[in-house]
Amino acid sequence: MKNHDRLLTLFKKHLLFLFVFTSLVNADMAYWDRLDFTDLPIENRSKNHEQATIDTSKNISLRLEVEMNSLSLEISNHSLSQKTPPNTPQKSQSRSAHPLPIKAQSLAIYQKVVQNIPEHLLIRSLDTFNAIRHQKHYLRYARKEPQLRDQSLLLNNQKLLKTLEMIESWLNNNRQEPLAALFDLYQIISPNNAGKVRFTGYYTEKLSARKHATTEYRYPIYAYPKFLKKLPSRQEIAEGALQNKQLELAWVSDRITLYFMQIQGSGMLEFDDGSTKLLTFGGKNKYPYRSLGRYMADKGYLPSGVITNHLIRKWLEKHPKQTQALFNRNASYVFFKESGEKVMTAARVPAIAKHTISVDSDYIPFGSVLLAKVPLKDFKGKLTGYDWRLLFPQDHGSAVNGSSHIDLYMGAGKEASELSDGLSLDGVVYLLLKK
Repeated sequence: MKNHDRLLTLFKKHLLFLFVFTSLVNADMAYWDRLDFTDLPIENRSKNHEQATIDTSKNISLRLEVEMNSLSLEISNHSLSQKTPPNTPQKSQSRSAHPLPIKAQSLAIYQKVVQNIPEHLLIRSLDTFNAIRHQKHYLRYARKEPQLRDQSLLLNNQKLLKTLEMIESWLNNNRQEPLAALFDLYQIISPNNAGKVRFTGYYTEKLSARKHATTEYRYPIYAYPKFLKKLPSRQEIAEGALQNKQLELAWVSDRITLYFMQIQGSGMLEFDDGSTKLLTFGGKNKYPYRSLGRYMADKGYLPSGVITNHLIRKWLEKHPKQTQALFNRNASYVFFKESGEKVMTAARVPAIAKHTISVDSDYIPFGSVLLAKVPLKDFKGKLTGYDWRLLFPQDHGSAVNGSSHIDLYMGAGKEASELSDGLSLDGVVYLLLKK
């Protein structure tokens, strides 16, 4: 009889296994089927992160493993309960009894304020509505609730979704009611920056490329060499360590832009036959990153206190014989891989220029909507004014830590590069929540 019960239990587990697996596959496929990004401009590009490019099959496997572990726990609890004498108190074994670890309490960064917002200055465009739509998709299929270090502000995905729906309705109705009448405003108070938030910018490089090497197009873009146990340094790669290993994705003529592309983490290649290819972050060689701009400033190659890509490029173009030696001081090297037509953010939605932002999601949650007084700069990096914009936290960046720093995606190409270059100015940011 015991063997019979054991076989019956095993059979039920296999049936449940198949049911869970099928459900997860259907859920993932339904998610991607519902996403419609065809109306986004192709030039909208962003930095990529490996988190953003995990394929669906890996997600299914991970979720399946979680479900099966949960199943095993339930079976164990059931078996245990059969052996427990009646009226013995037992701990709940539901998921709510095992919450995710709560991050350490820290200074509150959200301060509720009553603020009159100049709604007539708020920039509204098709991109704004596209960003709202993508943010709503993220929330509807998000697999975890936001967990912030500021535990005084209680948020969940449903509350953020209702806020987005209200914002969309408010914009569609031509902003007839004051913003403050519909939303609570929580100013992000940064303890490290006198209550303000520092804005920087990032973008996607565009490069002219060839599919085969020529005399002019002689600088290769490499894929990650999975077969190597020890990866070469930047200098070793420049000296030919990866040649003839079938790792070349394309060839470019501009090694300076290629260097900047590695810093940004993605790039759009434009070939002479009219075709394009999007490359995204494919890994790195594990050597520590060393700032080229900081070193050049320390050596007196750049004006004191001013480090921009424009100034770096200008100096390197005038001193081509020193360029590679300066590059080699940064032994870190970024590899690439081919991607789809649109760059995906860490939230797995397309980036939209001047709306997508990279944040530290321990402080500012993905799926939220921010109202920001965004600083504008001239070509020297000096403040010229402000834009009022809706911003959408969707991306991560290795240099973005805490609540005092927001990295604003500027788009792709030369104009986006100029907008990003040298941007390091303070602005004011509010988190919006539906009343």
